[in-house]
Amino acid sequence: MQEKLQAAVAVASDRWGLQQAAAQLHQVSGVLSLVGLPAGASMLRAAETAVARLAERPLEVEATTVDTIERADFALLAYVARLLAGSKASSLALYPGYRGLQQLNGAERIHPADLWQFEWSWRSIPLEAGVLPRSPEAVRAPFEAALLRQMREPSPSHAANLSGLCAGLAASLPAGTSRTLWQLAAAVFEGQALKLLGSDAYTKRLGSKLLHELRVVGQGNQANDPARERLAQDLLFFCAQCRVAKGAGPRLTAVHEAYRLTEEHAGDYEDASLGRIDPS
Repeated sequence: MQEKLQAAVAVASDRWGLQQAAAQLHQVSGVLSLVGLPAGASMLRAAETAVARLAERPLEVEATTVDTIERADFALLAYVARLLAGSKASSLALYPGYRGLQQLNGAERIHPADLWQFEWSWRSIPLEAGVLPRSPEAVRAPFEAALLRQMREPSPSHAANLSGLCAGLAASLPAGTSRTLWQLAAAVFEGQALKLLGSDAYTKRLGSKLLHELRVVGQGNQANDPARERLAQDLLFFCAQCRVAKGAGPRLTAVHEAYRLTEEHAGDYEDASLGRIDPS
């Protein structure tokens, strides 16, 4: 009986300690939001959720889980230290740690754009001269076929075809959010055609979402659709990852100019160098 009582006390103590740790992470995330570090705040909110989940079952805590949380926290400390030292550091360098935390949390969405520090808004992008307008009906079948080829075997030619189809669709739409969304899509595919942007799980997911948008384009006002706005933000994020030099594609250039994107908005979200060493 005494052993059971001691075990119960130990479990309660572990649970209380983890709950306190989660509360402290919550407080620090609030501080980071106040000082203008939203990416760091997002990282700590994910860590808070992970620790709170551990507090529910303290006996099931595994060393690998603790390592994931610690490394994410170390990465954040290293990131803040770089900023305080006056070094340039992209918030996207936090993504490997953030991804690990969100995988622990079973998050529905895990995306590098969630750590991208850019104030989003719908903006008007000038239409590209000389592009033949194409209706949604005319674009749908060739877009689906070209997207399937790009998903199976990514290539600059497939991406260029998709970019042209998106640009043609945008040219057929009235000024507004739908036109901007398809201009952003045209720019992303142009980036892949120019080998300025690779093809990974995140860029491939854009395809299925764009297929949905293609099926509903023109069906009433969708300006306030959160999923649609999130797609547009993700498209802009990948446009920003394409470092545009002089003489780059017109679609990417137009997006970069309309949104005033610079080198500072790009980053390597697969760079896992932060957090490998305990900063202390």
